Amino acid sequence: MKILRQIIVLFSVSIVIGIVFNQFLPRGIPWYRLVRGSFSFQSSDTVPVEIISADSALVLLQEQKGQFIDLRVRDDYQLDHIPSSLNLPPDIVLSGKADQILPDSGRVILYDQEGDLETLRRAAGRLSSTRFQTIYLIFGGYLNWLEKGYPVKKGEKP
Repeated sequence: MKILRQIIVLFSVSIVIGIVFNQFLPRGIPWYRLVRGSFSFQSSDTVPVEIISADSALVLLQEQKGQFIDLRVRDDYQLDHIPSSLNLPPDIVLSGKADQILPDSGRVILYDQEGDLETLRRAAGRLSSTRFQTIYLIFGGYLNWLEKGYPVKKGEKP
């Protein structure tokens, strides 16, 4: 009985320490992810939003099955970006101006520098409309894309 009590105490302390560390890490898992336990969610307009790997994004790029949206600042985009992507910084997307710029597309693939899921989720929520079948968020962002050695366009102005 004493061993069982020690296991329960140790387990409880581990959970508390894990939650505390998670909140202080810059890229900790947001609370709503811990509670819901899912990395796929519906936006307010019921457009499916899915988190995908850079590998899956490459397949979508090769098959030309969606519009890539680069949420990084314009200077970063001008240095290099995923081929055929449009540069729409978060302030443009969150202001609602992106709706006038984006072509009607079945799929939208969003990425930023590091794959900040909170920024990507907010942008996806703002973009969701009946014009899109699905909105994808690239996990790990552009840095993950570069690490994999996938194609980029360099030095182009938007």
